[in-house]
Amino acid sequence: MKPPLSADGIGNKVWFETNIDDYGEVWVDGELSKAGAINGMNVDTRVLVSDNAKPGNTHVIACLAINGPLAEPFGGIFMRYAKLEFEA
Repeated sequence: MKPPLSADGIGNKVWFETNIDDYGEVWVDGELSKAGAINGMNVDTRVLVSDNAKPGNTHVIACLAINGPLAEPFGGIFMRYAKLEFEA
């Protein structure tokens, strides 16, 4: 059984989850993690933003979305969804 989330959010993990078509990258605070590179079409990607949340902390999340094939792109670029999740 997971411990309950802290009511004030202190000490919780914070995750960013998204789904980008066709290729994408998720950068957190200027760094690309191995989990942040999205390969394939409509693949859900979950990246750890913080493993110890504290009030007042800020983070920059940047998403790069590219439609393929890169040499001859067609169609649109989209981010199906983006959300933050908090985990104890």
